[in-house]
Amino acid sequence: MNYKITLIFIGAVFIFSNCKNENPDLSIEEDKLIEVFYDMHTAGYVISRSPDEKTDSLKKLYIDQICKIHNIDKYEFLNNISKIENNPKYFKTFYEKLEVYSDSIKKVNNKKQDK
Repeated sequence: MNYKITLIFIGAVFIFSNCKNENPDLSIEEDKLIEVFYDMHTAGYVISRSPDEKTDSLKKLYIDQICKIHNIDKYEFLNNISKIENNPKYFKTFYEKLEVYSDSIKKVNNKKQDK
């Protein structure tokens, strides 16, 4: 996972720590958002390794493809992520769940490589 992105998200949590505490009203299930957000992070890592002139087109391509794979509306996803990011306490919980999900994916991939 791209550590710069991780640091930005952690920083955002601390900056907004005095904001509202209630859970946001999400239109997509949290588990699905975690899966999609994980894929977006992975795509972000790939994009960060690409030449600058291809970055914008790759972002659009990856976002469109990931939303299509997960059968969700791109704008609905972005709206839900915005709600999460604007709620620091919920964001912290969400991000912890994302890390658990990421670790589980890594374990599965490691088992596949060991075979």
